[in-house]
Amino acid sequence: FLSFLFVFIFNFQDVFSAPTRQLCHPEQRDALVEFKNEFEIGEPSYGCYSGVKPKTESWVNHSDCCYWDGVKCDAKSGEVIELDLTCSRLHGRFHSNSKIFMVQSLRSLDLSVNDLRGQ
Repeated sequence: FLSFLFVFIFNFQDVFSAPTRQLCHPEQRDALVEFKNEFEIGEPSYGCYSGVKPKTESWVNHSDCCYWDGVKCDAKSGEVIELDLTCSRLHGRFHSNSKIFMVQSLRSLDLSVNDLRGQ
């Protein structure tokens, strides 16, 4: 029993003493925040439940973007690889010089059911 207790305490201590590593690359986080700021958050688009909060509400600068709603990162590299912003109440113009193009590792981008217009 004592050996079990020792192993448990030793492992428990390792969990809390291990430094937390932020996965998200700062330049990608900044690009995502700037991308979010390119749009207004408005009423839900037709086909979206009115009680759904915009996924970008969780996008707080200086936090790990890999934990933001709608963002998926590569587990090893920490690079943003997918962005799902369906029904995120985004309104405005999608520009050809959008900051989202700074996230070069992005493989999937879903902006469906928002109110976006072309340039």
